[in-house]
Amino acid sequence: MRGATYIRCLALGFLQTLSWAFPVYAQSGQVDDCYRVSRADPQSAVVVVDSLEFQEDAGLAPDMRVRLADEVKHRHFLISSATDRDWENELRDEIRGPLEEQGYWKAVVRFTSGLIRAEQHRFHYWVSVRTESGPQYHLGAVRFENTPMFSEGDLRAQVMMQQGDLFSVPQVREASRKLRRLYSKLGYIDFTAEPKADIDENTHRIDLTFRLELGTQYRVGALAIHGFDAATEKLLESKFEIGQVFDETAGDEFLKRNRASLRSGTHVENGLTVGRDAQTVSIAFEHRVCAWPPIQRSAN
Repeated sequence: MRGATYIRCLALGFLQTLSWAFPVYAQSGQVDDCYRVSRADPQSAVVVVDSLEFQEDAGLAPDMRVRLADEVKHRHFLISSATDRDWENELRDEIRGPLEEQGYWKAVVRFTSGLIRAEQHRFHYWVSVRTESGPQYHLGAVRFENTPMFSEGDLRAQVMMQQGDLFSVPQVREASRKLRRLYSKLGYIDFTAEPKADIDENTHRIDLTFRLELGTQYRVGALAIHGFDAATEKLLESKFEIGQVFDETAGDEFLKRNRASLRSGTHVENGLTVGRDAQTVSIAFEHRVCAWPPIQRSAN
């Protein structure tokens, strides 16, 4: 019997968490020749997985297990203290990813771990993983609710999966991202695409419905530019004219297209601030030289 109840796709980590295209970045990571600022305590430690073993499961092919083991061994999981176990959730999500990509909607990842040795700000662990992939699901119908401004065909083109394809969680995330980009170019910076799944457990098919919420359309209210040459200022002013609909993708696109002519280290994460009131945004571009030292990475 077909399951008629819609359930929220909480496991997908959808774009409701991405309510702003230009967030204040707080995670460590390299961008060009700069590093994003980390709000973590400078005395925080990392977990390194020296040994990762998989118990056999049909969902994870041998070559995938080898690739995952290699990737995890080259990762550092940031922790706030020796008792912080959040790194386990990160690891679990990383292992679940390839399963979700191959249609294993209900994949479960369990593991046991143990401390091998502790160094100053560095903890080495062994991990043994057991996955239960469960049945493989395929995509059924794709629908959209509340769809002004774009045709059904335009919206459907943002979803790369076709009916009958393996149901890929990463592909659904990507579709949500593309839908948001489509509307955010038209000033709808609070846009969300909330996906819901209708699961038929007999056929292992999932019908996908995107509920679109546009919110307010924003226009450019003010523009301030600091630290750029006159030619660059003129280019930016042409992209963000006062009163025009605010395209929140324009800042990133501008910096990418003009990277060669901009000073090293100029990118959205360190040079763009967007504020807003009821219906307008105030934009500030400011070139900032990275003030934090490069992160020293271990060769282990």
